[in-house]
Amino acid sequence: EVGPPLMRHFVTQLSVLLAAVALSGPSYAQQPSPEASAQPDAAEESRSPWLLVPVFSSSPKLGTALGGLVAYMHTFDAASRVSLFGATYQYSSTHSQIAVGFARTSFGADHHRIVALAAFGHIENDYDDYLGTGQPLKTDEDLKAVVARYLFRVKGDWFIGAQGTAANYQVLGATAEDDLVLETL
Repeated sequence: EVGPPLMRHFVTQLSVLLAAVALSGPSYAQQPSPEASAQPDAAEESRSPWLLVPVFSSSPKLGTALGGLVAYMHTFDAASRVSLFGATYQYSSTHSQIAVGFARTSFGADHHRIVALAAFGHIENDYDDYLGTGQPLKTDEDLKAVVARYLFRVKGDWFIGAQGTAANYQVLGATAEDDLVLETL
C-alpha cells in the first residue's frame, strides 16, 4: 500500500503532466486571423503536421532522463482548434522508464473536446534514508494511469462534460529484504 506522502507526490506529478498536455500546442498551428488572405502561402503548405521534440529532465525521483515526444497535429474542421495526438518516452539514469500516450481533440466546430492520457512507467530508486525513517531501501515502482475528459460547448465559452481517472502506483522492494522493510514501515 502506498503511503499518503508518496501518493500526494504522484498526484501532483500527474496533475502537472495533464496541465502541460492540455495547455501545449505550437503557435504556428493556431487558426489564421480573419484578416489573413484566403490564399495559403507556400511555406504554410509545406509545414509538416508532425511534431518531434527531444525531452530532457532531472528530478530527485527519476534522476536525469532523456527521451522524446512525437505528436501529430490535425484540424478536423475550420471552426475547431488544432487536435494533437502523440506519445512520449523517457529513460533515466536510475534505469527508470516512463511512457505516455495522449490526445487533445477539438471537432464539430469546436463544440466537442476530448483530452485523454495513458501513462505507464517502471521507476527504480535507491534510497539512503527512505521517507526519513533512516532505513536504506531499493524500490521498484510501477505506474499505470488513465485519464479522460469530454467537454461539450453549450453556448459561448460555457461547457458541460465528464471526466474519469484511474491510477495505480505500486511500490515493491527490489529484494526480499527491501520488501520486509516496506512491510514494517
